[in-house]
Order: sequence, then C-alpha cells, then structure tokens
Amino acid sequence: MKQYSIGVFLNIFDRKIEDWKRQIKHIKQLKEVGHIEVLLEETSLNNKEIEILKKLLAGYRIIIHAPFMDLVLLSPHQEIVKATIAIWQRAMDIGKSLKAETFVIHAERYPNFWNENTARKQLITQITILAKKSPFPIAIENLSRGGKTQIPYPSTEKQITDLAKILPKNTGLTIDIGHLLQDDIDVFAVLEKTQIFGSTKKN
Repeated sequence: MKQYSIGVFLNIFDRKIEDWKRQIKHIKQLKEVGHIEVLLEETSLNNKEIEILKKLLAGYRIIIHAPFMDLVLLSPHQEIVKATIAIWQRAMDIGKSLKAETFVIHAERYPNFWNENTARKQLITQITILAKKSPFPIAIENLSRGGKTQIPYPSTEKQITDLAKILPKNTGLTIDIGHLLQDDIDVFAVLEKTQIFGSTKKN
C-alpha cells in the first residue's frame, strides 16, 4: 500500500537566508507537514549556507525540485542539454548534503519540428545518463499544457515602448505584428510610440 504525506514548497530562489527563515517559520505553523520540497533555483550555495539550510529543514523529509528556469532536457542543442545536466548535478550535490530522498525534474517542452517519439527517445537517453550519476531516485514531473513558469518580456505595449527609449546604440526592436495581434494589442499604437512611423509622418 502506497504511503502519502502532506508536503509544502520551500523556495530557494536566491541566497537571502532571512527569506529562507521566514518561509520555514510559516511552514512550522502548518499542521501535519510530512515533507518539504525544496525548489532549488539557486545552486551556488556555499558550505556554510548549506549547513544553515540543513538546520532549518531538520525534522522534515526532503525532496529536491531541480532548477528549471531556462533549463530543458528536450533541446535540439546538446550544449543546452549538457548545461542543464551540469546545473542539476550541482543541485544533486546540495540535495545529498540535505539527505534528500528524491530529485524531481521537468523535462520541459520539445520543439514543434520534433514528434513525440523523438522527444521520448531523447528523454530516456538523457534520464538514463542522469540516473547513473544521481545519489537518489529521479522523478519526472508531468506538466500542464498551458503552464507558464516564466514571463515573456517585452510583451505589453508599455514594456515595448519603454524599452525602445533606453536601448543602447547599435540595437533596436523587431516588432512582431503577429505577437501583438495574439495579445489584442493595438499594432499602430505600438509602431507610433516606438517611432517606426516617425520618418514617414514627416514626409
């Protein structure tokens, strides 16, 4: 019979120890928490910081959620796959110090010029390599089709026009009209405010 426990996240997005303590203080007020899933985006922790984290987590079973911002196992670029695995290995080292039980990963999305079989083959190949290096079991998390873990920038009219004002020399904007239309943004307003029409209006 499978056993389940109630778990909560501890977000390690940076090296702000006071924020870790604030989160743990809140977690300790919750009832029946059996495990903490440490979302470990910051992997450059030093030994002292790891020891502090270990003390804060004392008494809880630990799961490590691997970093996933900008990381992808299902990339056609092997440099990105290798970089992803290298960052995950740093997270594994921290997890080992914390005596974690499981390592959760996102395979993330695959390019639209692949088919599902190609994605599955790459995933199995890479996860087999990773599993041999891992000190604990690896769990692949299912993802929502519409899930968004990062915020596109620039995308709003204000973001685009504000950015246009501060770009350095030898840089500019590509205004993708299709993207604007998808988000119901006034194309002509954006073009005018970024001065695309500036020269034509004067002529």
